[in-house]
Amino acid sequence: MNIRIATRGSRLALRQSEIVCQKLQALDPAIHCELVIVRTAGDRNQRDPLYALGGKGIFVKEIETYLMTGRADLAVHSMKDMPSAQPAGLCLADAWEGEDPRDALVLREGISEQQLRARPCIIGTGSLRRMAQLKRLYPEVNCVNLRGNVETRLARMEEQGLDGVVLAAAGLKRLGLHARITRCFAEDEMIPAPAQGMLALECREDDHVLRALLRRCSDEAARRKMFMERGFLKAMQADCHQPVAACLRQHGRQLSFHCMWGNDLSHVAYTQVEGSCGNEAELLKMAVERIERQVRAWEK
Repeated sequence: MNIRIATRGSRLALRQSEIVCQKLQALDPAIHCELVIVRTAGDRNQRDPLYALGGKGIFVKEIETYLMTGRADLAVHSMKDMPSAQPAGLCLADAWEGEDPRDALVLREGISEQQLRARPCIIGTGSLRRMAQLKRLYPEVNCVNLRGNVETRLARMEEQGLDGVVLAAAGLKRLGLHARITRCFAEDEMIPAPAQGMLALECREDDHVLRALLRRCSDEAARRKMFMERGFLKAMQADCHQPVAACLRQHGRQLSFHCMWGNDLSHVAYTQVEGSCGNEAELLKMAVERIERQVRAWEK
């Protein structure tokens, strides 16, 4: 069986596609994977902030075109880059277990976190979600736009003399860059993007053979996490123009769901709900209602 996998061309994107290939070949050694590299709008423009470029689809639209026109069979994305809905004819496969969902702080050599708390500091990030939460943690922080792949952002931190950058821990770990992490923020300290650390496996809806194969690698806890976190994204009709975050944590059968949504950086709502497995839809509804109540209070 030959599977053509559409992917972006960064080292991280290629590594993520390799992970998928390895898992599929572990199921069936006869599977052959061919990587089809696609350059997206987000790859072409690495200067402007994400929120100025028209939403989450900037990293996926061209790749989805390859699927819809039959030039690829499967697409591998970072789940956090995915819009809340897929184009007609395409679907996401059942979720696989993800990597570390947390955000990681990477400081320039000679800079300590204690210094960040004691004086004005400059942190690089292109994410409104991270900007909003950094301001809670470090009141005197100045966030500057920083785009590019993982290696590019680390290099620009040094070149521009920034105190640090915030990146997804999952990307650093998948690239073997664990040692660059100063520390990872706890999920309730800096709530991650919905489904951060998870891979999105997108294929044609009518490709039942491939969908059945992908389902064999799915994970119940990952499916629950994807339902809750992306459900919050969809319910809030959020995109890159608003700071939005959602993270489900599971301990045994107990669930803890942390959410954040803002209409800008000055108005940001937070909530946390807790319950047990089997009550996911109820917990999601409760979280959305609590956020919406806070939003209505701003508008009075």
